[in-house]
Amino acid sequence: MTFSQKYGIIRVYFNKKRDNLMASMDKELETYYNTYFDLFRTNGWKQLIEELTTNAVAINSVEATKDVINNAFDELTQEPDEDD
Repeated sequence: MTFSQKYGIIRVYFNKKRDNLMASMDKELETYYNTYFDLFRTNGWKQLIEELTTNAVAINSVEATKDVINNAFDELTQEPDEDD
């Protein structure tokens, strides 16, 4: 089954779920969910998820911030200059 076929099946499923949910929602809540449904269907959302997935290890790594932490620690522990 191709990606497009899978996407089509998922879309139909969620559209039915959405229709059932919205039958019992007030207008404000309907707008809230419609906004998220629109967001999740965009290429930008897909790109964000792909980038977060690809960069998850680096984002979740202390190594990426090690130099910043070391520099801040060095600044905090330095002896003040006599001119200060």
